[in-house]
Amino acid sequence: MSKEPKKVAWMEDYDGGKYPACPSCGEPAYYPDQCCFCGQPFEQDDELLKEFNHSVQIERDGYTVVQASNNHVHIYASDGTLLSHATCIKRMTEKDLERYLENHRRLMKELFKEV
Repeated sequence: MSKEPKKVAWMEDYDGGKYPACPSCGEPAYYPDQCCFCGQPFEQDDELLKEFNHSVQIERDGYTVVQASNNHVHIYASDGTLLSHATCIKRMTEKDLERYLENHRRLMKELFKEV
């Protein structure tokens, strides 16, 4: 028995942004065609496709920070080494990526400080 496609729900996050969510189970929509949690297929939605086909990238102090179209955030060292990987619900701005990098650097400094 296959489910009929439904229009994606747009939910508001904690700081007034919006993100796509499954209309059946309410979980974030990590893919533009169906929910990875309950399998609910989504109707084609130009706004949703635009959201998924957008990536943001910054370069700061020898690091490259990228939020890919699937909302995965990667931090790369200048030699291309992947230093961090995370999945976020919402799309990030360049300012958000700068804060993410700063928090990562602060955490690494704390974790690896001399005892």
